[in-house]
Amino acid sequence: MFTYKSISLGLLLTLLGLITLPTKALGQFSYDANETEIFKTDFDNSDGWSLSGTTINAGKIVGTSAWGTASYSLNNRVNLDLGPVSLYWSGIFPSTNAHRENDKYYVGLQYVDNAPVCYNSSSNTIVGTPLCPSGSSIVDENAELRVAMRPRNPTNVTDTYHQVYVDPGFDPISNYSPASTRLNLPAGQPTDFRLRVSKVSSTSYEASLSYWDIAQTAWKIFDPKSTLMSSPLTIKASDWIDANGLIESPVTFEAINLQFRKNSTRNSEITALALTQVLPPLLQQQSITVPESPSIIGLPLVMGFGILLKRQKQK
Repeated sequence: MFTYKSISLGLLLTLLGLITLPTKALGQFSYDANETEIFKTDFDNSDGWSLSGTTINAGKIVGTSAWGTASYSLNNRVNLDLGPVSLYWSGIFPSTNAHRENDKYYVGLQYVDNAPVCYNSSSNTIVGTPLCPSGSSIVDENAELRVAMRPRNPTNVTDTYHQVYVDPGFDPISNYSPASTRLNLPAGQPTDFRLRVSKVSSTSYEASLSYWDIAQTAWKIFDPKSTLMSSPLTIKASDWIDANGLIESPVTFEAINLQFRKNSTRNSEITALALTQVLPPLLQQQSITVPESPSIIGLPLVMGFGILLKRQKQK
């Protein structure tokens, strides 16, 4: 017969952990053991998001107009000098026939808040800063490490790729990127992705894009599109520039940015997102995750566990 003495503390903890597992964990991403979670959302609300041409509803974010944007400002800048940073998300294209340009979307980590400029589309030039003269409009694009997620082109393999690149900001002439690579799409339709960026040395960084391989239950890095491309993407310290060419050092991320091309009636959507960092041991913080849908059996066990601890302390 089982008694309080015969049931070990470890067994109770194990049972408690098993029965209180949620049916769907928030974000449902697989982190490495040494990652500290900074932010996560399953888009059950729009708290903290700045939306323009986008909407958050029913557990997803979608574009409502062409080039719609969404930005979430982090409470504290994330300093890349402290350890690798990973941005996770779940993204779904509208169908297997989604158009590679019309239905693409972007995910980015912002490292500089550029000042807005006035753009004249007739002359294709920047004509100053706000207040803008007649015939021009305000363009506000910030510097980011960015991923362009493009649906597969079923008739053109060459035109099938995702792109990881450093985007300093708005440039109507050359659309210059100091570091960029194109990645080959794997078979199937992966929906969970991870952008990981890390500092390799005082002069070099790496950014890798991975997808969750369901069959292997592991993150798999995307292969480069060709031998002329690289995966991971190598980024020099001098590549972290803003729209004026000034180098950002140290590299810190201040916001998560999303953008939807939305050039059709269909919607690409993002249903979950998370940001983590591998911190030095002294800065790591233990966090408690509250399950979304714990079993009701867990409550009596928690109460019983409390009674057990109380009896043990009274001995």
